[in-house]
Amino acid sequence: MEMTEDQIVKIAKALSTKTRVRIVREIIRQKSITCRDAEKVYHLSQPTISHHLKVVFEAGTLETQRDGRFGIVMNSLVSRGISVEFVENSHEALKRVVDLVPEGATLVTAASVTLHEIGFIDELKSERHSWRNISAEIRSENDPEKRALLRKQSVQADYSIGSVNSIAETGEVVIASGSGSQLSPYLSSKNVIWIAGIQKIVPTLEDAIRRVREYCPPKVEEAGMKLSGRSGLGEIGKLLIFEKEAAHLNRNVRLILVNEVFGY
Repeated sequence: MEMTEDQIVKIAKALSTKTRVRIVREIIRQKSITCRDAEKVYHLSQPTISHHLKVVFEAGTLETQRDGRFGIVMNSLVSRGISVEFVENSHEALKRVVDLVPEGATLVTAASVTLHEIGFIDELKSERHSWRNISAEIRSENDPEKRALLRKQSVQADYSIGSVNSIAETGEVVIASGSGSQLSPYLSSKNVIWIAGIQKIVPTLEDAIRRVREYCPPKVEEAGMKLSGRSGLGEIGKLLIFEKEAAHLNRNVRLILVNEVFGY
């Protein structure tokens, strides 16, 4: 479709600084860029980087998703300190997670249908990597005192990997838990990686909470019965609304959006 003169002017203005041109080049080269990466490369603060990204995407300089929804979500998440990447399928999602976690790292995983569906749980069980899987150690430990010590260690694991229940186009991320045990590492690990199917995107925070309360519980209950034979796993005991990641915490919070339907 041919662009109007106004659209051309808007894009030209968006690319009127060397920094934005470099950012666009990097996104084209890597298919994504995180706020933290941009901060390191261009020696600018996170709010400044977020502003540049907002201008670039609002101008339509980059086409992100066919319906434009991903562009809106990406801009909102980035403005809240959450790095975001977009991949087409489960194979790409799995490869990306494996690439992100260095050998020898400690990690914890949240109970997640998504992690099963993209193949990450099988990857862990294969023991092809030298990662230390603290979650597996907790499950296999029968001594209460040792298990309690492992739980303390899990809070400070190098990587916390899981999924989310809903993502608002305005940038808030909502995660539900029965006991709350999966939520603590999300708030304390130096590196958090979430993987989510594109169907979890909803327009507003209100819609995101409604999705968690009304849609997710019966689905989680059904999956829990299939995987473990236990009932009650769909009950919500704790609800985390992730509003923003403060820059001074110096953490990497990353969301990998998959252009497929995964999890609940």
